[in-house]
This record gives sequence, C-alpha cells and structure tokens, in this order.
Amino acid sequence: MAGIGFRRNWDIDNISAPLITAAGDIVTLPMLFLSAIIVLNSPDITILLFSIMFILVTIVLVGMAVSKGAAEMRRIFVHSAPVLTVCILLDIIAGVTIDQQLEALVALPVLLVLIPPFLEDANALGGILTSRFASLLHMGILEPGKAPGKVAMENFAIIYIFALWVFTLLGISSYAVGLLLGLASPPLWEMVFLSLTAGLVTVSVLNIIAYYVAVLTYRFSLDPDDHSIPLTSSAIDSVGAVALMVFIVIMGLSVS
Repeated sequence: MAGIGFRRNWDIDNISAPLITAAGDIVTLPMLFLSAIIVLNSPDITILLFSIMFILVTIVLVGMAVSKGAAEMRRIFVHSAPVLTVCILLDIIAGVTIDQQLEALVALPVLLVLIPPFLEDANALGGILTSRFASLLHMGILEPGKAPGKVAMENFAIIYIFALWVFTLLGISSYAVGLLLGLASPPLWEMVFLSLTAGLVTVSVLNIIAYYVAVLTYRFSLDPDDHSIPLTSSAIDSVGAVALMVFIVIMGLSVS
C-alpha cells in the first residue's frame, strides 16, 4: 500500500492508516471466530500443548530478535513492547465497557453490527490525524505547542468533516444490513443519531489525544510509527466504546 501510494503520488497519511485498519479488522474478526470454534471443539490437552508451544516459540523469537537481530530490529522491539502493553490494557477497557451492555446488544443485534465498523472508522480517522500531525511536525509546518495552534485546528476541522458523513453513512448502512438480515433494530433515525453523536464525541477526544501524542512523540525524539498510531488507536477503542455505550443508555436502548 505504501509503495503504490508513493508511486502514484498519493497522500500516504490519508490512505495507508484507514485502509490497513479496515483490512486488519476484516482479517482479525473471522480469525477470532475461527479460533473460538477450534478451541471450543478441541480437547483440553490439545489446547494446553498448543498454548505451551506458542509461548515457547514466542520466547525464542523474542530472544533471537533482541540478541541476534539487527540494531533497528532491537530498537523497534524495545520501543514497541511497552507501548503495545499499554495498548492491550486500553483495549481490555473497551471490551469490558461493551460487556456491561451485553444484554442490550443481544436484544438489538443490529447494535452488534454497528460496533466493529464504528470503532474501525474512529481508528481510521485517528490514524489519518496522527499520521498528518507526525508529518507536519517533522516538516516544521506544525509547531509543537502546549495548545493546538491554527494548523492543528485546521486538521481538527478536516476530521470533523470526515466524521459527519462517515458516521452518518455508518448508521444508515448498519440499519440497512439489519433490515436485510431481519435483525431487531431501533428506527433509522435513532441509528443515525447514535452513530453520529457517539462518533462526534469520540472524534472530539480523538483530536486532543492525537495532537498531544504526536507532540510528545516528537519532543522525546521517538519514532511516531512505533508510538503514535498504536497509542491513539487503542485509546480511541476505549473512548469510542464508552461513548457508544453511554449514548445507548441515554437513548434508552439499554432497556429491552
């Protein structure tokens, strides 16, 4: 994707992050279901043996990367491991938040259709903004100030414009999928209102997180590829999940 964008003179900040995020979700969700089916239908001893094997392989690969890998490989591992650990914790918060409204989600299955693309789109917007901030900082166009300046505000506005039509379309498309599959659903206007309002709240927090993560990464001379997008993405998972569940409660959709 990066190679194609470079050859065609595309703005990589606006293309790579959202497409890779979407591709990751498309691959990850089916793999989770497939893994769950395999695990639930496998003997306990088989699960234990494979778990031990995977842990050992991971330890060996980590050891090889740290001790025998190139300097760049070691740097990436040392920088990324703590960040990814924080990301895991943030994503667990998102999962726990969604679990608290599981009854409402089961009663209105179309909400389950809404959640993955909602979080994916929020992450895509976060990836775009964080990548743009990192590029602008390193080009000297964006000043790493204590408060967002004019350039940052302009980029915030761009993300809000994207969010308006993305989350509106998401509400409509989720409702349409539910209608097509015969899933219980709130009315169309409620789906659009839920997606749009929760999305705008998420984007408002996203703007602040993306700016300060990019600025801190720049000031500490850290590689934005290893820090900015993972932290922003995981934080947005938590914020997006909370925003969505809060508006489900506010709109009375949690009462079935």
